[in-house]
Amino acid sequence: MCLRRERRKYIRVSQRLTIVPWPSKQKLDAPWVSKEISAGGIRLLTNHRLKIGEKIGLGIYLPEFKKPLLVKGEVLSLQKLDNDIFNYMVRMKFINVDHNTHMQLLSHIQYCVLRV
Repeated sequence: MCLRRERRKYIRVSQRLTIVPWPSKQKLDAPWVSKEISAGGIRLLTNHRLKIGEKIGLGIYLPEFKKPLLVKGEVLSLQKLDNDIFNYMVRMKFINVDHNTHMQLLSHIQYCVLRV
């Protein structure tokens, strides 16, 4: 029997969350939407063509908080979509996340996993 080694450090959950670039100096046609989130990163849908390696501040609206959770992400991959609503799927890893923000992300993921 061959066991496949899991490379992921954090559990991912499929969840649609509202995401906005932070701080946002431009008006968005539509907010970005997450497909999956973990304490280490996010996969999201957007109409903006981002560059691999680009670092972006994100405001993540978690349902249990009134204010967005602020994190910085680095673009790992970009996939062009044939979609009427969103043009791109972007995979990002979170970078330089402070302890409190990290704990809030872990708590949110744990809540999502346990309620299923």
